[in-house]
Amino acid sequence: MAMTIMVVGLFTVFDSLVTSQHVNDRATNQALAYQEIQAQIETVQYLPFVTVAQDFKGLSFAVKGLRVAVGSPSVGTVTNLANPNPEDTTLAPNPNLFPANATKLPLRFRAHWVDAEGDAIVEVVYILVYRGI
Repeated sequence: MAMTIMVVGLFTVFDSLVTSQHVNDRATNQALAYQEIQAQIETVQYLPFVTVAQDFKGLSFAVKGLRVAVGSPSVGTVTNLANPNPEDTTLAPNPNLFPANATKLPLRFRAHWVDAEGDAIVEVVYILVYRGI
């Protein structure tokens, strides 16, 4: 009887260790994704507003340390928020175009990867605003 209780206790301890490792890995991966998304936002901020408004076709980016999900061209994408398929930046006609007179451009920055727990997605919506420059 005591042996059974000890085996169950040890199994519980080892199971909690494995679970905590998975949680730690997921948190680390999310931090990597958010860091790269922040870098992508900063890159877009330095582009002229008119260039983004007229020529934007969507972007994709890699995140070092994250594995691409099956069926995705890359870990990260930047698309028009109105794009129904944020995984695809090559659709025709281009769903990433913005209206010619737009003064606000809602962009979806998305990272989609696979880790030990399965698929994971992080999204940030950033609105690029025309400031007369």
